[in-house]
Amino acid sequence: MRYLLLALLFVFSTNLFSQKTKIPQLKSGHLVWVTNGDKYGLYNTKFKKFIIEPRYDKAEFYGKDLSRIMIGKFYGFIDNSGKKLSDLKYATTINFSKTLILAKESDKFVLIPKENLTSDNLGFAAGKLSLDNEYDRVIVSYADNYAVVELDGKFGYINEDGEEVISLKYEAATLFDGDIAAVQFEDTWGAINKKGKTVIDFKYKAMGGFQDGYAVAKNKKDKWSLIDATDKPLFPFKYDFLTPMNDEGVAIAKRKGNYGLIDQAGEIIVPFEYDFDEKYAGLLQICEGYIWLKKDNKWGTVDHSGKNIIPFKYDILNSTDGEEAKVWLGDKMQILDKNGQCLQNCK
Repeated sequence: MRYLLLALLFVFSTNLFSQKTKIPQLKSGHLVWVTNGDKYGLYNTKFKKFIIEPRYDKAEFYGKDLSRIMIGKFYGFIDNSGKKLSDLKYATTINFSKTLILAKESDKFVLIPKENLTSDNLGFAAGKLSLDNEYDRVIVSYADNYAVVELDGKFGYINEDGEEVISLKYEAATLFDGDIAAVQFEDTWGAINKKGKTVIDFKYKAMGGFQDGYAVAKNKKDKWSLIDATDKPLFPFKYDFLTPMNDEGVAIAKRKGNYGLIDQAGEIIVPFEYDFDEKYAGLLQICEGYIWLKKDNKWGTVDHSGKNIIPFKYDILNSTDGEEAKVWLGDKMQILDKNGQCLQNCK
């Protein structure tokens, strides 16, 4: 399971600043980006003074002498002296690799070589900071050096140097899991390796991305199973719907119009007596030890033994991060913890 996550900022207090001041662990030598109130400044911990006074809405090191800063809704880049290395024109940016930055400019994603942002190269590269390739979408994995890219409805892959290592010819593509990824070519799904060679024939109507060597797949008879990287099913194709296995080896499956839970061998661990909204399939990957399901058109949770944890009484499940969930009870939104205790709007 992979997610494109922003880095968490672990903070600590210091008596050098007011109580509103926090110092995230975003360091380059003795330099650290500091939040003073709601603005970021660059602070030298050795000499105990600001190099750049707090003025930015966000700031983060992208290299030894390179930082991404934000003012308002847009990002740009500066060096450690505060010298502007680019305009504030990017809607979002990601520190893509040691040499490249991924940035969204207007409606396209571009790759910017970090060396093009150095003061020495600005005069030469000021009119063209980014590489030639641009994309409508880029899906990055921090566990692998291949990223999925999309342009004009076609998908392919680039490596950490921004090179198109697998051409954009697929209708859909998933991130690599080791040396295998599920892709759609025309109307069918199969799998390829990092050389672009087909390793599972294009014969499935649908597939999920591989996780730890396994992927869910739907055959031509509209039945689902779990296959390994050699295309061997772990159990017969017999389910009408199947989510990817979560980290505990549990999936939601559908038979005869009802939903239940199965394990990696296809064995039933919670009977098929629940409802489910299939657009919520991704929530299975977030909840640990319990699953959100529906009964009599109300949301609640069961654990992997089938025990009801949160009562089936909520009208809408808005979101969950595994620890807390946003639900609606009638016309009131509430925040619940994973045991069903109300944390917000409880009366």
